[in-house]
Amino acid sequence: MPRCVTIGSTWVLREQLDRGELVQLVPDWQAPTLPIWLIYPPARFYPARLRRFIEIMRVAVPGAFGIEAPE
Repeated sequence: MPRCVTIGSTWVLREQLDRGELVQLVPDWQAPTLPIWLIYPPARFYPARLRRFIEIMRVAVPGAFGIEAPE
């Protein structure tokens, strides 16, 4: 069976970790967080669904990673 070492996001690898297919070699270590950007073209008016999506993402994304949402 091939063996390798890699760095990956826990939320992406959660199922394999839970099944024991992958093992965390250094569970106390965590890579620095990276920013996530929502990019959309400039406009005079943004549709309500885009504004709502942005609001939801500001709360949901940090929550998914276990960090506090920005104010």
